[in-house]
Amino acid sequence: MVSSTSMDMRWTVIARLQGDLTHVTPGSDREHIIERAMDLALSEGRGQQDPERLYWDVLRNAQYVFYRSKRRGHIAWTRYTGQLDIVLADEGIDVREPCDKVEDEAEGNALWRHLKAGAAELGSFGPSFLESLAETERPAEAAVTSGISRATAYRCVAALRKQLGAWLGEAA
Repeated sequence: MVSSTSMDMRWTVIARLQGDLTHVTPGSDREHIIERAMDLALSEGRGQQDPERLYWDVLRNAQYVFYRSKRRGHIAWTRYTGQLDIVLADEGIDVREPCDKVEDEAEGNALWRHLKAGAAELGSFGPSFLESLAETERPAEAAVTSGISRATAYRCVAALRKQLGAWLGEAA
């Protein structure tokens, strides 16, 4: 059981982190790091420390965990695109080879669901456009299949690129 002194110290750190949270941009890396630090501050596995040391300790650990996770996602994406040779460009989507590993296939399925959700936001034609784009590899051909103009098709490809950027955690 955690002593009341230990909990008081943790709540002091949490209050400081919440104060920090009010000064960051919503959705920023810093916001995610501070939220993770709050989780870490509540961990009973941490030995008793003074509040100042605990504050910097949980921030350092949260930053490490956040960027490690982000890097792993990027590595998984690189490995996945390396396995499948996926290209989302003006010419469309090009998927050439099947997955060799189960985890690559799972990562690819998650990406496909993410892109389909983004395509649904484009309008009623979005999911069928994405499917056509994946099959035909060219926006002009996918536009004809989906019943939209070529200009709309290229705007959709740009929007899908942004979805891909969001998936990677980068600005598209």
